[in-house]
This record gives sequence, structure tokens and C-alpha cells, in this order.
Amino acid sequence: MTAHALSQDAADHGYHVPRWAGAAPVEFVEWYPASFPEQRARAQEWTCEHCLRTFYLMHGGGHTWIRRRVRADVRSKRATTMDTERMSYADARRLWQRIVLGRAR
Repeated sequence: MTAHALSQDAADHGYHVPRWAGAAPVEFVEWYPASFPEQRARAQEWTCEHCLRTFYLMHGGGHTWIRRRVRADVRSKRATTMDTERMSYADARRLWQRIVLGRAR
């Protein structure tokens, strides 16, 4: 699987991020409360929204970042939304690839 293909089926059915087994080294990403300063931000890619933890590759206002949305259970509509810092598109794309492959959390 590559992290470069867009979700093609349904809007809410993206990649399934592998669970961390605890044995393989993983990069821990620094997350910040989502601030939503970009009015026209769009998700370019996303992971499966049926999972408790969903990630989005976001772009807007000349910035790129990763958004993480975590729900307490699958039926909950409430979620905690966190963002990475804004970064270059190339850096965000590399981080996105590591997240989708389960190498970053």
C-alpha cells in the first residue's frame, strides 16, 4: 500500500492505519489543539472514518498539516481534534506516509 493514492470508494472509507504492536520503533508526533485559522482548508487524503482515530492530510491558506480526530467509541459523534504544526507540503507528505504505514502516531 502506498500513502499517495486518494480514497476512491466512499468519502468516509480511507486507509486503515495499522495498529502499533509496541515492538517496532514508532515516531511520536507532537499534536496541538486544532485552531482552524484557515477558512478554506480541505482534506486531501484521509484514513477510515469508521475507526476511532482518523487522520487527515489538510491543506489551506498556503499551509499543509495533519489533523487527528479521536472518538471515545464508534457510535460517538463527539471527537477531540488535534493538528500538527503547519509545514511544507513535502514534509507533510512524508509525515502522512509514516502515519498511514503505522510508523508515526
